[in-house]
Amino acid sequence: MLYVALTALGLGLLAPFLRAWIWGVPLALFSTAMLLRAFFGELIVAFFAGGVLLVALPPPIAAAVGGGVTLLLSTLSARRNRHLRALALVAYRLGQADARDEARVALLEKLAKLRRSVPAKEHAEYALFAGLPLSAVELWAD
Repeated sequence: MLYVALTALGLGLLAPFLRAWIWGVPLALFSTAMLLRAFFGELIVAFFAGGVLLVALPPPIAAAVGGGVTLLLSTLSARRNRHLRALALVAYRLGQADARDEARVALLEKLAKLRRSVPAKEHAEYALFAGLPLSAVELWAD
């Protein structure tokens, strides 16, 4: 069980960084609740996957396979709607004065990256989604 616990702890600590990387948003824009949710969510999934595999496999192998399954599930979950989640996070942080400048830069970088990587129609949808928060904080010129 020690191997499973160490794997779960390691993956839990990795989860917020993985989400920030996949979403393309600086980790500093994540709220404490989002960081804790990522950590504990990954921890629980890794404990469950590794614990179930302990029934049939030796502890080191169960921890490795359970960790691999957990990492795969976490990556697939973070990739689902990643652009919309990133824009929603940045748009939320635009409304907070302490993170407004960093969120503005992150939003403009994300929209520029989306312009190159997604079809024009999809980029227009993302730009319209980001337009309202930009207008709310009087940054509509961006």
